Amino acid sequence: QIVGVMRFVGRLDVERLKKLLEERLLRYPRFRQLALLEADGAWWEDDPDFDLDGHVRQSILPAPADVVSLQAFVARLCSEPLNPVRPRWDCHIVETKGGDSALILRVHHAIADGIALVRVFEALTDAPGDAEQMRQAAERRAREASGVIGDSLFGAPANDAFNPDGRVPE
Repeated sequence: QIVGVMRFVGRLDVERLKKLLEERLLRYPRFRQLALLEADGAWWEDDPDFDLDGHVRQSILPAPADVVSLQAFVARLCSEPLNPVRPRWDCHIVETKGGDSALILRVHHAIADGIALVRVFEALTDAPGDAEQMRQAAERRAREASGVIGDSLFGAPANDAFNPDGRVPE
């Protein structure tokens, strides 16, 4: 499996994240399909019971919920296989120290690997040209709401370079 971790300032908005996954990740059929292996070969088949909620999980790190705790959580996830009776990927939203969040995306390498997976991850983020505009808009909303950003996907600008604005396209 391939694991990606993104850390954000503020809490992730789970419903908006699900909408983003629906629009940007699930447009790739493999994320809705099962990998089947039988004596006569292997193939992909649509999962008739696909449910996005089964792939998005929420967790709270134990105290002190710092970077070391997050690393231990990710290490544990890396040692756990993806569920073979569902499309082989999942997403973990983790609450960390100080009201911040992390997003952990696990994808089986059979779904996508290398450059193909980079393209998938890029599909989850906004174009770099949009980032500055969204950062400014987020700062303006934060000032207007006394520090609370209510309508960005992740609740606040990211503290990592990956998806710094958290905008969901209209």
